[in-house]
Amino acid sequence: MVNLAQISRNHGFTFFSPRTETLRSDGGSSTRGIFPALEAQQAPFQGHYLPVGGKLEPYEDPYSAARRELFEETGIQADTLRYGGVLIETSPLDYNWQSNIYIVEIDWQTPPPCDEGTLEWVPFADLERLPTPPTDWHIYQYLKAGQPFALNAIYDQQMQLRSMVEEISGWSLDG
Repeated sequence: MVNLAQISRNHGFTFFSPRTETLRSDGGSSTRGIFPALEAQQAPFQGHYLPVGGKLEPYEDPYSAARRELFEETGIQADTLRYGGVLIETSPLDYNWQSNIYIVEIDWQTPPPCDEGTLEWVPFADLERLPTPPTDWHIYQYLKAGQPFALNAIYDQQMQLRSMVEEISGWSLDG
């Protein structure tokens, strides 16, 4: 990461759900519940699985950044993204982010090659088996429920999550 000396950086994360045909008990089909997982190659979450995403370019809004990053990392072009929520992460280190999180539904396809690592489609039920940053399991639950969120996560010097509050409800999500 570029060292910008404790300046909060905006980050346009993209979580997306490939379209699948999963039958519901009422005879319809559902397309929700499959998320991208990309094994991180860099600290602080090296070896953990993350969604695709990236940083804002100069004069770029988070929505446009999310569309651009989705295309750059996967080759998938999306016309419409749906806003999911925001995650603020802060620490005494140079890890201070605002992540705007979006969802896009795409037609099913084999996970495309990604220059950031190996991309996998992971069903919601399997996400717990993967190592992810401590904030992400909460985000996946909010996204699956279709519930907006504003998370505030605070890390210590060792990048251990010390507190997390969902600011719309005021609920503490501390582990």
